Parts: sequence; structure tokens; C-alpha cells
Amino acid sequence: SFVLDEINPSTVLVDLSPWLLQESFNTICAATNILVDECHGLLRASPHEQLKMAQGVLDLLLHVISAPHSSVTHLRALGGASQALDLFGAAVFLEVVGDTLQHWARLLLTLMNSTSLSVRSIAVDFMVSLFGETFKEGGNVDEIAMVLVTVMPEVVAREIAIYSVCDQVSCMKDVESSVWPLRRALADVEDTNPADDNRVDSHLSPFLTTLCRTCQAVIDGVIVELRLKGKESSI
Repeated sequence: SFVLDEINPSTVLVDLSPWLLQESFNTICAATNILVDECHGLLRASPHEQLKMAQGVLDLLLHVISAPHSSVTHLRALGGASQALDLFGAAVFLEVVGDTLQHWARLLLTLMNSTSLSVRSIAVDFMVSLFGETFKEGGNVDEIAMVLVTVMPEVVAREIAIYSVCDQVSCMKDVESSVWPLRRALADVEDTNPADDNRVDSHLSPFLTTLCRTCQAVIDGVIVELRLKGKESSI
């Protein structure tokens, strides 16, 4: 009784708030996974209802992914999005995503630059699945590729700026290091082997190689531009 009397409820709440917030979003992600797993089969006979459920689930997961949560929460949210892509298919995913495709691309590339190996790995896995399923269903992935290349300079510049604001950039070597995880993730996508991964068609593999090398060249372009500006550059 004495111990309980000495505890300040407001202090306990402040200490628990970050944990409670993370766990609430983790619970949301788990609930959406169960919902998709249990209901996608039942809704196959009603494409309109399936589309509505996919819309709600993906909008919710997009909101979770876009917020500055822990790596565990991002891992679970992107895992849920990957599950939705796998069960609903690429056509439904792209139709539901619609005008937010660029936002999804920004977030995916940002997570591919995560210092957390698990988050980076699932982001790579999601990208491979998205390209693989889209190619199998439509035979063309130009729309997704164009969006990724379009938002790449913005993502790279923002990642460098974030490291700079956190006082982790003092020279060009630090700038290059700040986007190393993204480079590594793109290399992992490029190295996807059709012989080992049935999501990737043998005809898609050369395209992924070209795309990933183009993205690497965009990163080089941003860094070169900063080098040319020298001391005048404002990160």
C-alpha cells in the first residue's frame, strides 16, 4: 500500500506512453493481418466489397508506415501490406493505391534506407513482390518504375538532410554513408535470381537490373551535385 501511495500516476503514464503507442499500432497491424487472411477468400465472389476492404486496409497501413514509429511497428505494417499484395494481387493493389502510389514509393525507398536490417529486408521483399506480381498479371512494370525513379532524388535529398539535422554529416564521406543502406537494398533487389525466387520472371530480371542501376545513378547525381556546390551547399 505504501509503495502504491508513493507512485505518481502521471509519471507512470508518461513513462508508459511511448510503449502504449507502439503496442497500439502493433495491435492494429496484427488485426489487419487477421482480417485480410480470414476475409479475402470470402470476398472473391464480390469484387466491389473486396476492393473496399483492400482500400481500408492499405490506407490504414499507409498511415502507420508514414508515421515515425519504431522499427518493429514499421516491420509489422509493411508485412501487412505485403500480405495484402500477395492475397489481393497487384492489380487490386495498384487500383486501390491510385494517386498515392508516389507516397508509397517514397515510404518504401525511405524504409529501404533504414539502418534496421529487418526493416530494410522486408522493404526489399515488398518491392520484389510488387514488381514480380505486376509483371505476371500485366506483363509491364513501367508505371511503377517511372514513379520510383521520379521520387528517388527527393528521397535521397531528404535522407541526407535528416542525417545533417541530426549532426551526423560533417563531410562528403558522411553524406555518402547516409544513403549506403539504400544502395545496399537496391543491390539486393538487383541480385534477385529467378532461379531461386519464383516471384521474378526471367524476362523481368534484366529490367530490374536496369532499374536498380538507374536508381544508383540518381543517387550518384545527387551526391555529385552536392560536391559541385562545395561549401555553398545547404543540406
